[in-house]
Amino acid sequence: MVEIIRDSGRATPADPSSLGKKSSKSDLKSRKNGHAYYNDAFAVREDGKKVPAAAGVWVEMKTNVILENEFDFIKSFSQVIAKRFSRTEETVAVSIDHSSCMMMGGTFDGCYLLTITSLSFISPTCNKRNVALISEWLSANLGVPSSRGFIRFVEPDAGNYAMGGITCLDMLEKERSSTRMSMASTDGSADGRARKGFLSGRMSRMDKLDENRPPSNTVCSMDSGRETVQSTYAEKAAVKRGRSMFNLFGRSQRIPAESQWS
Repeated sequence: MVEIIRDSGRATPADPSSLGKKSSKSDLKSRKNGHAYYNDAFAVREDGKKVPAAAGVWVEMKTNVILENEFDFIKSFSQVIAKRFSRTEETVAVSIDHSSCMMMGGTFDGCYLLTITSLSFISPTCNKRNVALISEWLSANLGVPSSRGFIRFVEPDAGNYAMGGITCLDMLEKERSSTRMSMASTDGSADGRARKGFLSGRMSRMDKLDENRPPSNTVCSMDSGRETVQSTYAEKAAVKRGRSMFNLFGRSQRIPAESQWS
């Protein structure tokens, strides 16, 4: 019978002997390799550098191939670059110097030199994918295999890369300032709407209180009525006190007369 269970080189997580045990050098090395792999694989996601929306891609190409219709070729190549770098064609500049005297590998067969300058999508992972797709497209449309082409990716500093008479660093600062101003105006309008709603609600509550409050002549009549009732009660109480005193004095005068006859 063939055993399909193999011996484990380390203890299981629930093994008490593994608790409090320091990691070996092999474990640390494997962890480091894992971190390096994920850092490389997800380099694009971790890249949080801000890039102006109008920052363009500059493409320079030199080849010894003679192009019959270089305008259509540049148009198609510009669309490929715009798609690969997530840009519009308005921000892509392509320059091709064809039918040049070039030699590669000791021969004058078809070859090309390609330089792509961009502020975004320049990383080991992006370059790996872009170089495969671009070289495949050039092999199909230029007729030159990828083995006879050089592709260079350049990521300049934002302060050293300019277009439209302004550096990309200035573009980024202007975009940030405009964003802050728009956010401030939005917050101000929201505060104004909230303040207006608060005041309108307060005025409506005051109007309801005024509607429920009785008019001034009614208040005066109610006050005068209360005073009349109070004065009537006072007069009745005074009459009662007078009668009680009269009865008291009358009894005091009749008592001695009755005592004489007794």
